[in-house]
Amino acid sequence: LNRNESDRIGIKCKNKLQYCIQMYADVPISFWTQITRTHSVSNDYTSFIYIFYVSCVSFLNLSNRINHKPNELSGGEQQRVAVARALINDPSIILADEPSGNLDTESAENLHNLFFKLRDEFGQTFVIVTHNNNLASMADRKLVMKDGIILS
Repeated sequence: LNRNESDRIGIKCKNKLQYCIQMYADVPISFWTQITRTHSVSNDYTSFIYIFYVSCVSFLNLSNRINHKPNELSGGEQQRVAVARALINDPSIILADEPSGNLDTESAENLHNLFFKLRDEFGQTFVIVTHNNNLASMADRKLVMKDGIILS
């Protein structure tokens, strides 16, 4: 592939596949800035995109926190911001690595339920890597891995 073909493939993958990762509290920008910067067309703030941002933030129950920086958010709110960043480009697949590992039990359960609600509402596929057996048992399909080998 030449560079232009490689760039086009990268853009297509970026729009189809997103990572749900938690940014750390020392990032000095509001979460609204974080999610709007995530959009693949950086200067395209049309009314449609703005409405999508607002509806996504509202769906995640974060509307009253849009100007807060990560260190001003709870762990559960930070995880929902991570989900918002992943959702902004309307990907087909969202990858989440230990998404509730740093959350208390109630926040973790809320996040797990959110993943399944998003799956049902928006038709996205979530691939979740976790040590949390409760979350794994909620999945439509569960693969068990040990020492780098898929057991089941």
